[in-house]
Amino acid sequence: MCACKSITKAKFECWDDVEDVRREVSVLEMLRNHPFVVSIIETVEDDKEVHIIMELCNGGELFDRILDRKYYGERQAARVIRSVVEVLDFCHSRGIVHRDLKPENILLVSKRSDTRVKVIDFGMAYCLKPGERCKLRAGTPNYIAPEVIAKNYGAEADIWSAGVILYVLLCGLPPFWGDTTEDVFKSILWQELDFDTEPWPVVSTAAKDLVRRMLCRKYERRITIAEILKHPWIKALT
Repeated sequence: MCACKSITKAKFECWDDVEDVRREVSVLEMLRNHPFVVSIIETVEDDKEVHIIMELCNGGELFDRILDRKYYGERQAARVIRSVVEVLDFCHSRGIVHRDLKPENILLVSKRSDTRVKVIDFGMAYCLKPGERCKLRAGTPNYIAPEVIAKNYGAEADIWSAGVILYVLLCGLPPFWGDTTEDVFKSILWQELDFDTEPWPVVSTAAKDLVRRMLCRKYERRITIAEILKHPWIKALT
Protein backbone atom coordinates (compact mmCIF):
# COMPACT_ATOMS: atom_id res chain seq x y z
CA MET A 1 0.00 0.00 0.00
CA CYS A 2 1.10 3.57 -0.59
CA ALA A 3 0.20 7.17 0.21
CA CYS A 4 -0.26 10.00 -2.28
CA LYS A 5 0.55 13.65 -1.65
CA SER A 6 -1.36 15.67 -4.27
CA ILE A 7 -0.45 19.30 -4.86
CA THR A 8 -2.84 21.48 -6.85
CA LYS A 9 -1.01 23.68 -9.35
CA ALA A 10 -3.67 26.38 -9.07
CA LYS A 11 -2.47 27.01 -5.51
CA PHE A 12 1.04 27.88 -6.70
CA GLU A 13 1.40 31.60 -6.07
CA CYS A 14 4.81 32.01 -7.66
CA TRP A 15 7.70 30.16 -9.26
CA ASP A 16 9.22 29.50 -5.83
CA ASP A 17 6.24 27.23 -5.01
CA VAL A 18 7.01 25.14 -8.09
CA GLU A 19 10.66 24.97 -7.08
CA ASP A 20 9.70 23.82 -3.57
CA VAL A 21 7.87 20.81 -5.01
CA ARG A 22 10.71 19.98 -7.38
CA ARG A 23 13.20 20.32 -4.54
CA GLU A 24 11.21 17.97 -2.32
CA VAL A 25 11.04 15.33 -5.04
CA SER A 26 14.75 15.71 -5.80
CA VAL A 27 15.74 15.38 -2.14
CA LEU A 28 13.50 12.35 -1.60
CA GLU A 29 15.14 10.72 -4.62
CA MET A 30 18.58 11.37 -3.08
CA LEU A 31 17.48 9.87 0.25
CA ARG A 32 15.44 7.03 -1.24
CA ASN A 33 17.22 4.16 0.51
CA HIS A 34 17.47 5.55 4.03
CA PRO A 35 15.50 3.42 6.54
CA PHE A 36 14.22 6.46 8.46
CA VAL A 37 13.12 8.60 5.51
CA VAL A 38 9.74 8.00 3.86
CA SER A 39 10.40 6.32 0.50
CA ILE A 40 9.24 7.95 -2.70
CA ILE A 41 7.77 5.47 -5.19
CA GLU A 42 6.78 7.62 -8.13
CA THR A 43 5.93 11.18 -9.17
CA VAL A 44 3.02 11.77 -11.54
CA GLU A 45 2.17 15.17 -13.02
CA ASP A 46 -0.89 16.22 -15.01
CA ASP A 47 -2.33 19.57 -16.08
CA LYS A 48 -3.85 20.32 -12.68
CA GLU A 49 -1.84 18.49 -10.03
CA VAL A 50 1.48 16.98 -9.03
CA HIS A 51 1.16 13.63 -7.25
CA ILE A 52 4.00 12.33 -5.07
CA ILE A 53 3.40 8.63 -4.37
CA MET A 54 5.16 7.44 -1.22
CA GLU A 55 5.23 4.50 1.14
CA LEU A 56 2.33 4.36 3.58
CA CYS A 57 2.96 4.93 7.29
CA ASN A 58 -0.08 3.82 9.31
CA GLY A 59 0.96 5.15 12.71
CA GLY A 60 0.21 8.82 12.11
CA GLU A 61 2.32 11.78 13.17
CA LEU A 62 4.72 11.77 16.10
CA PHE A 63 2.94 14.96 17.21
CA ASP A 64 -0.33 13.08 17.74
CA ARG A 65 1.40 10.20 19.50
CA ILE A 66 2.96 12.64 21.97
CA LEU A 67 -0.47 14.19 22.61
CA ASP A 68 -1.90 10.74 23.31
CA ARG A 69 0.91 9.76 25.68
CA LYS A 70 1.63 13.21 27.17
CA TYR A 71 5.33 12.37 26.91
CA TYR A 72 7.72 9.52 26.11
CA GLY A 73 9.84 7.40 28.40
CA GLU A 74 13.57 7.90 28.06
CA ARG A 75 14.33 4.69 26.17
CA GLN A 76 11.72 5.31 23.48
CA ALA A 77 12.62 9.00 23.27
CA ALA A 78 16.27 8.03 22.76
CA ARG A 79 15.34 5.63 19.96
CA VAL A 80 13.26 8.26 18.18
CA ILE A 81 15.90 10.97 18.43
CA ARG A 82 18.68 8.61 17.33
CA SER A 83 16.67 7.78 14.20
CA VAL A 84 16.12 11.48 13.48
CA VAL A 85 19.80 12.29 14.01
CA GLU A 86 20.83 9.44 11.71
CA VAL A 87 18.65 11.01 9.02
CA LEU A 88 20.38 14.34 9.63
CA ASP A 89 23.77 12.65 9.37
CA PHE A 90 22.76 11.19 5.99
CA CYS A 91 21.34 14.53 4.80
CA HIS A 92 24.20 16.72 5.98
CA SER A 93 26.81 14.44 4.42
CA ARG A 94 25.09 15.24 1.11
CA GLY A 95 24.84 18.95 1.81
CA ILE A 96 21.09 18.83 2.54
CA VAL A 97 19.60 20.87 5.40
CA HIS A 98 16.01 19.88 6.28
CA ARG A 99 15.05 23.26 7.83
CA ASP A 100 11.62 22.19 9.11
CA LEU A 101 12.12 19.37 11.59
CA LYS A 102 9.19 19.05 14.00
CA PRO A 103 6.99 16.22 15.35
CA GLU A 104 4.40 16.87 12.62
CA ASN A 105 7.06 15.99 10.03
CA ILE A 106 7.91 12.64 11.58
CA LEU A 107 5.62 9.71 10.83
CA LEU A 108 5.22 6.42 12.69
CA VAL A 109 5.34 3.29 10.55
CA SER A 110 2.62 1.52 12.57
CA LYS A 111 0.39 1.88 15.64
CA ARG A 112 2.78 -0.23 17.75
CA SER A 113 4.43 1.52 20.68
CA ASP A 114 7.90 0.47 19.51
CA THR A 115 7.40 1.32 15.84
CA ARG A 116 10.06 2.97 13.70
CA VAL A 117 9.83 6.60 12.65
CA LYS A 118 10.20 8.18 9.20
CA VAL A 119 11.12 11.79 8.47
CA ILE A 120 8.94 13.50 5.85
CA ASP A 121 8.32 16.89 4.21
CA PHE A 122 11.51 18.07 2.55
CA GLY A 123 9.72 20.98 0.86
CA MET A 124 11.89 23.49 2.74
CA ALA A 125 15.10 21.49 2.38
CA TYR A 126 18.10 23.34 0.99
CA CYS A 127 21.28 22.05 -0.62
CA LEU A 128 24.21 23.98 0.83
CA LYS A 129 27.39 24.57 -1.11
CA PRO A 130 30.63 24.13 0.89
CA GLY A 131 31.04 27.12 3.20
CA GLU A 132 27.61 28.55 2.33
CA ARG A 133 25.23 29.94 4.95
CA CYS A 134 21.45 30.24 4.52
CA LYS A 135 20.19 33.83 4.55
CA LEU A 136 16.42 33.30 4.52
CA ARG A 137 14.34 32.22 7.50
CA ALA A 138 12.65 28.86 7.08
CA GLY A 139 10.85 26.48 9.38
CA THR A 140 8.26 26.53 12.14
CA PRO A 141 8.88 29.29 14.75
CA ASN A 142 8.94 27.09 17.90
CA TYR A 143 11.57 24.80 16.36
CA ILE A 144 13.99 27.18 14.64
CA ALA A 145 17.45 27.95 15.96
CA PRO A 146 18.69 31.37 17.10
CA GLU A 147 20.90 31.67 14.03
CA VAL A 148 17.86 31.08 11.79
CA ILE A 149 16.20 34.08 13.42
CA ALA A 150 19.39 36.01 12.58
CA LYS A 151 19.22 34.74 8.97
CA ASN A 152 22.73 33.30 8.99
CA TYR A 153 22.77 29.54 9.49
CA GLY A 154 24.00 26.17 8.32
CA ALA A 155 23.31 22.51 9.01
CA GLU A 156 23.74 23.02 12.77
CA ALA A 157 20.25 24.54 12.83
CA ASP A 158 18.78 21.07 12.24
CA ILE A 159 20.48 19.85 15.42
CA TRP A 160 18.73 22.60 17.39
CA SER A 161 15.37 21.55 15.93
CA ALA A 162 16.07 17.94 16.89
CA GLY A 163 16.91 19.17 20.40
CA VAL A 164 13.53 20.88 20.64
CA ILE A 165 11.89 17.62 19.53
CA LEU A 166 13.81 15.72 22.22
CA TYR A 167 12.67 18.21 24.87
CA VAL A 168 9.05 17.79 23.72
CA LEU A 169 9.38 13.99 23.72
CA LEU A 170 10.59 13.98 27.31
CA CYS A 171 8.02 16.36 28.81
CA GLY A 172 5.23 16.90 26.27
CA LEU A 173 5.69 20.68 26.03
CA PRO A 174 7.86 22.94 23.85
CA PRO A 175 10.81 24.67 25.55
CA PHE A 176 10.14 27.97 23.78
CA TRP A 177 6.73 29.49 23.25
CA GLY A 178 4.74 32.73 23.07
CA ASP A 179 1.47 34.23 21.92
CA THR A 180 3.04 35.74 18.80
CA THR A 181 5.92 34.80 16.51
CA GLU A 182 7.90 37.70 17.96
CA ASP A 183 7.30 36.37 21.48
CA VAL A 184 8.45 32.91 20.40
CA PHE A 185 11.64 34.38 18.93
CA LYS A 186 12.33 36.27 22.18
CA SER A 187 11.86 33.03 24.09
CA ILE A 188 14.29 31.19 21.80
CA LEU A 189 16.89 33.93 22.23
CA TRP A 190 16.63 34.51 25.98
CA GLN A 191 14.50 32.01 27.92
CA GLU A 192 16.24 29.47 30.15
CA LEU A 193 15.29 25.81 29.76
CA ASP A 194 12.73 24.62 32.32
CA PHE A 195 13.98 21.46 34.01
CA ASP A 196 11.98 21.99 37.22
CA THR A 197 8.39 21.28 36.11
CA GLU A 198 7.12 17.69 36.10
CA PRO A 199 8.29 15.27 34.78
CA TRP A 200 11.79 16.81 34.59
CA PRO A 201 12.79 16.08 38.23
CA VAL A 202 12.72 12.34 37.44
CA VAL A 203 14.39 12.61 34.02
CA SER A 204 18.01 11.44 34.07
CA THR A 205 20.91 13.87 34.26
CA ALA A 206 22.31 12.35 31.06
CA ALA A 207 19.11 13.09 29.12
CA LYS A 208 19.06 16.69 30.33
CA ASP A 209 22.73 17.05 29.42
CA LEU A 210 22.02 16.04 25.82
CA VAL A 211 19.06 18.43 25.60
CA ARG A 212 21.22 21.30 26.88
CA ARG A 213 24.00 20.56 24.42
CA MET A 214 21.63 20.29 21.45
CA LEU A 215 19.98 23.57 22.49
CA CYS A 216 23.23 25.51 22.87
CA ARG A 217 22.49 28.98 21.48
CA LYS A 218 26.01 29.40 20.06
CA TYR A 219 25.99 27.08 17.05
CA GLU A 220 29.79 26.89 17.06
CA ARG A 221 29.60 25.18 20.48
CA ARG A 222 26.52 23.08 19.77
CA ILE A 223 26.96 19.33 19.96
CA THR A 224 27.69 17.68 16.61
CA ILE A 225 25.90 14.72 15.08
CA ALA A 226 28.90 12.46 15.72
CA GLU A 227 28.93 13.53 19.38
CA ILE A 228 25.19 12.94 19.75
CA LEU A 229 25.52 9.38 18.46
CA LYS A 230 28.36 8.78 20.94
CA HIS A 231 26.59 10.47 23.86
CA PRO A 232 26.31 8.17 26.93
CA TRP A 233 22.51 8.55 27.08
CA ILE A 234 22.07 7.53 23.44
CA LYS A 235 24.56 4.66 23.69
CA ALA A 236 22.98 3.30 26.88
CA LEU A 237 19.38 3.32 25.63
CA THR A 238 19.60 2.45 21.92
